[in-house]
Amino acid sequence: MGLLLPLPTERLTIREFIAPDRARFLTFMTNPTATRWLEFTGEQRTAKGASELFDAVMKSYGTTKPIAAYTIADLSDDGFIGSCGYSHCGPGALECYWIIHPDSQGQGYGTEAARALTEGLLAEFNTIELRAYIHPENAYSRRLAFSIGMTDRGLGRHPTTGRPGHLFVTSAEDPDAAGA
Repeated sequence: MGLLLPLPTERLTIREFIAPDRARFLTFMTNPTATRWLEFTGEQRTAKGASELFDAVMKSYGTTKPIAAYTIADLSDDGFIGSCGYSHCGPGALECYWIIHPDSQGQGYGTEAARALTEGLLAEFNTIELRAYIHPENAYSRRLAFSIGMTDRGLGRHPTTGRPGHLFVTSAEDPDAAGA
């Protein structure tokens, strides 16, 4: 079971990566300012590494172990404006993420996509807990998490990478959860 796609919003659609997304994905991944707070390796932030990551995600779709990374596309032209997704991070818990290409920021796309993602995950996985680890200096993503009903559980370390971050959480039982 996974997220039911495509997931449309008023201005966007969340869908699997497609070949035309590659160029914009690579410009995002190789932009040090855009990726400074994200959990990618140094190699993944190079053109070669980002291209390999893109290929790995696309090849995983339709397998028994798909990588849950998706394009946030502009509904008007299906163009890549960001990415979102999730991964399993413990019993009954998913970690979610959202990123918006720098030239598409400041237009509410991040909030719209994150709300759709969290609502979709809460609906598909029912009573799971959603988590987002957000770098302490990433004020934009922290505000966004609050705006969609996530609760800041405080500063800690990401369980896989060890990087510092605020743990934001919501669940289907949370009265302030996205869409509640």
